[in-house]
Amino acid sequence: MRQLKKMLILLLVMAISVSLGVVGCAPAPTPAPAPAPTPAPAPAAPEFYWRFQCPYPEADLDYAVTTKGVAALIEKASDGQVKVDTYPAGALVADEEILSAVIDGAIEIAMNMTGAQGEIIPTGYCTGLIGSAETLGEYYDLNYRTGLLDIVREDFREHGLYLIGTTLPGPACLRASFRLDSWDALKGRKGWANPADTNVLTELGGVCVDVPGYDMYSAMKLGTIEWHEWSVAELETLGWKEVTKSFVLQPILKPASNDIFVNLEAWEALGPELQKKIEDAVIHGLVDLGLEYRDTNAKALIAAEEYGVEMIRMSPADCARFKDLCVKDWDSIATMSPRCAECIEIAKEWLKKKELVGPM
Repeated sequence: MRQLKKMLILLLVMAISVSLGVVGCAPAPTPAPAPAPTPAPAPAAPEFYWRFQCPYPEADLDYAVTTKGVAALIEKASDGQVKVDTYPAGALVADEEILSAVIDGAIEIAMNMTGAQGEIIPTGYCTGLIGSAETLGEYYDLNYRTGLLDIVREDFREHGLYLIGTTLPGPACLRASFRLDSWDALKGRKGWANPADTNVLTELGGVCVDVPGYDMYSAMKLGTIEWHEWSVAELETLGWKEVTKSFVLQPILKPASNDIFVNLEAWEALGPELQKKIEDAVIHGLVDLGLEYRDTNAKALIAAEEYGVEMIRMSPADCARFKDLCVKDWDSIATMSPRCAECIEIAKEWLKKKELVGPM
């Protein structure tokens, strides 16, 4: 019996030993792998592609500074959701087809000189009125702080467009291949003017003609025209000082501005949040672009004068005659539509305040 107990105890000890040995030799559990770091999100691919054309060549600041600058503002404000490719004059459509191309959606966005839209959209004459603002600050005040632009936007919308805003590039002035020191000197001479300004300049004696492609250098060189209206910087950037004898500093004709407008379907596809971001960025960014333009204008004037271009300030009588004809032209614009009448009333009230305050 004792022998049997000993055997059972021995067998139990052996079983426990084997069991402990197996447990002790078991491989350690494999640790769980550390989670892989979450990769940084890749930039979102553009959701919208816009083609952006203006009627100016690459060397014109309206393309090199403003068109490219506005495209960059849109891309940045949209965090890359909107990709904007820019095109100079004639790259996608002919210059005279820019407005209809955006209305039809052939291109999504365009910039065109104020006044060029007036034949189709009457209030298009009101965003750059001849004889109105002369400085960047005045023009910003007239368009963005009086409610004028909001009225014009209603007109653009009815034609399938959204008007984001107008640019601030500085003044439009007259330059001539002769000594243009009075309106008498303009009589009978051919030249080019913004469509919104032809009535006044015709009244002053000028003969307004078209210049294909806005190639003022060749037209002046060949004698096709003897004067033309344009912004200042191109005296230098496009070499127009070489075919200019005199440059009229006073009176300034108008703001050398452009309307920026988008196909309405393309605009509404963005949604309200993205629309607001883009519009705010463009309108505020136009001030910085305008300051860059202003600095270039100043340098161009200095270079032109050094080259031999005569800087002209017309007599107070000639300046007053110009202003009277401008206001008369505004009255004719007011008859085009109720919205035009509202815009002109705003502009006249603004002009009264400006003259009471004095130069801004």
